[in-house]
Amino acid sequence: MSKINQGLQKIAPVTIAVAMTVTSVLPAQAAVQVASDREMGITTAVPETYAMLLGPRSTLPTVMIPEFELVFSDSATSQITRVLKGATRECRALASEYRASCAAAAFKRAASAASRPDYRAARSALNKASRDLSRLVSRNADRSAPTIGSGRKKYKAVKKAAVRAVAKQAISIISETQTKLLRSSGSVKRKTHYKRIAQAVGSTKVIFRS
Repeated sequence: MSKINQGLQKIAPVTIAVAMTVTSVLPAQAAVQVASDREMGITTAVPETYAMLLGPRSTLPTVMIPEFELVFSDSATSQITRVLKGATRECRALASEYRASCAAAAFKRAASAASRPDYRAARSALNKASRDLSRLVSRNADRSAPTIGSGRKKYKAVKKAAVRAVAKQAISIISETQTKLLRSSGSVKRKTHYKRIAQAVGSTKVIFRS
C-alpha cells in the first residue's frame, strides 16, 4: 500500500468524525431559534459557519430538526406580570392627565421583560400597545405641562379637556391587546402562560377608571 493511501486512511475517520459532530451539534444549537421562527412563518437557513465546514452549498446534507415544546417558565411569566401590576399602582397614583403616558412606558418595560424567543408573540403585542398609547398621548399632548419623572419613567401630560376621551381610547387599546394574547394559538402550556399575561394586561384598565 502506498504512503498516500495510508495517509488517506488516517484522515478519513477524522473527516467523518468532524462531519458527524457538526451535524449532531447543529440541531441542538439551532433548535430554539428555528422553532421560534417556524411559529412566525420564517424560514431559517443553515448558518454559514456550518456551510463552510460541511462543504459547498450544493453538497450540504439536509438536517432534520425535530419538533419540540417551547419552554415557558413561571418565573419569566411572573416577571412580565409584575411589571404590569406594579405599573397599575404607580400610574393610578399620578394625576389623570399623565396616566396614559405612564401606561405606555409600562407596556414597553413589560415587552422588554418578554425577551425570550417563546414569548415573541407576547412581546410583539405589548410593544404594539405601548406604541399605540404613545401615539394617543402625542395626539392629545399638553405642550404647556411639564414632563414628570426621570430615566425610563418620564411621563407627559395630555390636555385636561381630553382626559376622558384618552382614557376611553386607552382602555380600547388594552382590551385589544388582551384579546390578542388570549387568542394566541399553540400548546396548552403556551396558552396557560399567555392567559396569565393577558389577565395582567387587563388589570391595567383600572388605571383609567377613576
